[in-house]
Amino acid sequence: MGTNRKPSAVLGDIVASDHEFRRLVLDIYRNRSCLFVVGFVWLFTTIFAPGDRMQDATLPWRAIYNAGGILFYYMAGYLLLPSVLRWGLSRNIPFVWVNSVFYMVLAGVETAFFLAVFPDSDGFQVLYYWLTTIVMIVISVSLLTYYFEDTVRKRLSRQPELLPLWRPLTLPDSNLELLLPQDVRAPVRRIEAQNQYVRVLTRTGEALLRMSLNEAEGMLPANDGLRIHRSIWMHKNEMEELFFHNGNPRLRNVEKQVFPVSRKKVDELRRILESKQLPVAGSASADDPVL
Repeated sequence: MGTNRKPSAVLGDIVASDHEFRRLVLDIYRNRSCLFVVGFVWLFTTIFAPGDRMQDATLPWRAIYNAGGILFYYMAGYLLLPSVLRWGLSRNIPFVWVNSVFYMVLAGVETAFFLAVFPDSDGFQVLYYWLTTIVMIVISVSLLTYYFEDTVRKRLSRQPELLPLWRPLTLPDSNLELLLPQDVRAPVRRIEAQNQYVRVLTRTGEALLRMSLNEAEGMLPANDGLRIHRSIWMHKNEMEELFFHNGNPRLRNVEKQVFPVSRKKVDELRRILESKQLPVAGSASADDPVL
């Protein structure tokens, strides 16, 4: 029997461990492109002090303060971001969203520290400080995600194209679809057992997978179709007509192909077709014509 389980957030077949996520974060932090972006932000905030960021302080003091802020982001990111990323990606939350929200929370902590250091700041100054920090975070995260996109996909997923990087994935209807080559990955129409393999036919093509029909059927939603024969599973939308030939039940699909039907599946198949208001022959008889 099939199950109603959702496609696993293996989503993209994420295989990296927490340690591998941490290595990725560290490698990105140490990359020259990342260091350039961080250095530019440090220089910009030190010279121009956007968002009333210590405008009255001396330039050296602003430089030290902002360097401490960057060190805080690096340490928190190295210690916490890998686990947060793995949790988010496995739930179909895009990489860029997880990073942005994570650093926004850190920006809130930084803003609270700013308020503690400068208790005379009014509410508008604090809000302005936090909002300008968020703007710089979103821009930096977007630029770095774009630059490291290929690296992130290849290091975190066995199927890079299925990693939710910029937006949530539109999940396939079943776990079985995730095993298919990308060019034929689509809703499953029919599955046929072939020795140690199954032939999976979809709306865009077909593929052979090394597994049993029982295993393949178990990866499909329970109510999508029916195992009409010991070697054939068919989606409900592919069924067109049940009839009997020489007393043996047969099923014609929408492409006018005819398939054998196990006698013990006749009643269930009859109910499916009747619910779709499709033709159903009477009781089996050796004299029933082929319709």
